[in-house]
Amino acid sequence: MRWLFLALILAFIAGDALGMQMSLFTGFSVKNAILYSIGFTLVFRTALTGGVKLDLLSLHVIFFLLIGYAGLMWAIAFGVAHYPGYSFFGGLVTLKTKMIDPALMLFAAFYGLRTMDDAKWLIGALLLAIGGANLLTLFDSVGLVHVGMKVGERGPEAGRIFGAFGHANDTGTLIVTMLPGMIAMMVTSQRHKLIWGGAMLVSALVLILTVSRGAFVGLFLGTALAGFMLRRYVPMQKFVVWGAVAIVGVIFVGLIAGLVDAQIGNTIAERLFGQSKSIDMSEASSGRTQIWGELLERMTRTPLTLITGFGWDVYYVFPFRYAPHNHYLGTYFDLGIPGVSLFLALMWRIIRTARNVVSFADDDTRPHVLAFVFGMFALLISIVFADLFDPWSYIWLYVGAMMRIAVLVRDGAEEKVLSVRDAPLKVAGVQGPALGEARSPFGGVLAGRPR
Repeated sequence: MRWLFLALILAFIAGDALGMQMSLFTGFSVKNAILYSIGFTLVFRTALTGGVKLDLLSLHVIFFLLIGYAGLMWAIAFGVAHYPGYSFFGGLVTLKTKMIDPALMLFAAFYGLRTMDDAKWLIGALLLAIGGANLLTLFDSVGLVHVGMKVGERGPEAGRIFGAFGHANDTGTLIVTMLPGMIAMMVTSQRHKLIWGGAMLVSALVLILTVSRGAFVGLFLGTALAGFMLRRYVPMQKFVVWGAVAIVGVIFVGLIAGLVDAQIGNTIAERLFGQSKSIDMSEASSGRTQIWGELLERMTRTPLTLITGFGWDVYYVFPFRYAPHNHYLGTYFDLGIPGVSLFLALMWRIIRTARNVVSFADDDTRPHVLAFVFGMFALLISIVFADLFDPWSYIWLYVGAMMRIAVLVRDGAEEKVLSVRDAPLKVAGVQGPALGEARSPFGGVLAGRPR
């Protein structure tokens, strides 16, 4: 099973970082073929072993309801609303790629990984692949290799490194989600600290070169929120130290980038210190507030859509000039309150599952669980300012592996509790009172008490 997951990760990287054509035909790619092979393998394994235990049932239910509601809104979009330009087959393909495939990705990792070693191995392979893609991005940006990494050419995107995972905001968001995991790998590794340190460093450099302010906000604000949730396990003074180090690092890399390439340095300075302090909200947000205002204004014309949404993946058939640049508002436009609520419930259930097992995890596993919570908070903040496309494949694999780790930690803790509960009681012998000594009215409870 490990080799199938490795093949899946390599297919992701080949398509995203190397630009290789992965599609076999519309709606089906090499990645789908490998993912479905993992699914069939799980089916055969289940048939041979006589069943499978459904863990985290609420996670399954929430994802099923989200897919079901999206399917209902897809049917309404083409069967009832008849939006001009909306394709029956196109909507079905996006429903598969954006909803069904992510669920399969998560649960394939969750059920395909049975042991702690398997789950950590998959996370390690995933993080190394992302680090390798970021290294290719740096090499391409300085001309050592030529794999076609895109650099923004005009407007607010001029000079920004887009990276291997789509838009610069996509790359930045994926990095802030995975960066805590790389730190955890470096902390827990015995023999490969330099490798993980390198992966962490190159990923941080690419993050800065994307100049994704949404990712930066997600990293710092998400870290603060996760730190508050996990304040029992991570001392607050560490956040102050690491926050100061991160700020100094951003400034240092910005200065170095400016010396190497004046355009990159100007881009970093303009986006971080120019637009960010503008008094015009539209300029400070790179036009996002105007995009969001137009989206909400269009929904108010049809008040029912403020509750239900317009229909699955219909935003792009409306005459909007730009993408929503906000995952929550994009979901709200398409799926309304039910869609956003189910998505938030899904993410909260994932975070809460990890949070609840932190105290039970051993020293080698706890850093990974903590890092996952930090990464997920960074993700949830970052997607306030971005639409994600390619990064979700990596994120759902990561979530599936971490949910398996959480269940294994929880089950291990429960087994320890049951073993202690079922162990025979051993009553210590208590010396009775001396002849003529008054007997305690509390019997044996206080009879052996030290005097």
